[in-house]
Amino acid sequence: MKYIFTLALLIILCSANATGFTPNKSKDSLTCLTISGGIELPENTEDDQSNKNYKVELIYFNTLIDSMFKKDNRSFSFDLKKNSIYTIRISKPGYLAKLISINTFMEEENQNWYRFHFETNLLHESRRHDLDSESLEFPIALVEFNANTDIFYFNETYTTNIKKSLFLVVKK
Repeated sequence: MKYIFTLALLIILCSANATGFTPNKSKDSLTCLTISGGIELPENTEDDQSNKNYKVELIYFNTLIDSMFKKDNRSFSFDLKKNSIYTIRISKPGYLAKLISINTFMEEENQNWYRFHFETNLLHESRRHDLDSESLEFPIALVEFNANTDIFYFNETYTTNIKKSLFLVVKK
C-alpha cells in the first residue's frame, strides 16, 4: 500500500512540475518595446578575421539580465518592459565597449507595442588615447519614448553632445 501511495504521489508531482516548465507563448502585457540592433564591424582590420563575434548584454539596475554572442553583422533583439531603464552594452575583444541607454517610461494607459532598430559601430582599442576617458563611461545614445509623436527615438541632442565630448581631447 505504501508503494502504491508513493508511486501515485510521485506521478502527481512529476506531472505538476512538467506543466510548470511549459514556456508561455503569449507576450507579457507589461512589455512595450522590442529593441534590435546591429554592429557594423570594420572590413579591413589587422585583427584575426576569424573572430567577428561580438557580445551584447542587457542590463537592468546594474544587473545583467540577458546576454548573447552574435556573429558578423547579425542583429540582436530584446523585449523590454514598460516604465524601466535599461542599458545595452556591446563589446568585442580589441574594441571599446559601447553603451546605449533605453528609457521605457510612458503613460500607464498606453498599451501599444513599439519597435526600435539601430545600427552602430565599435571603435578599435588603439583609439582609446585619442578619446576623453570620462566620456567613455557614458552611454553613446539615449533611447526614449516621445508621447507627442508616439514613437521611441534616440535623443539626438544628447548623442551629439556626448560625441563632441568624447572626441574633445586636450593636447598637453
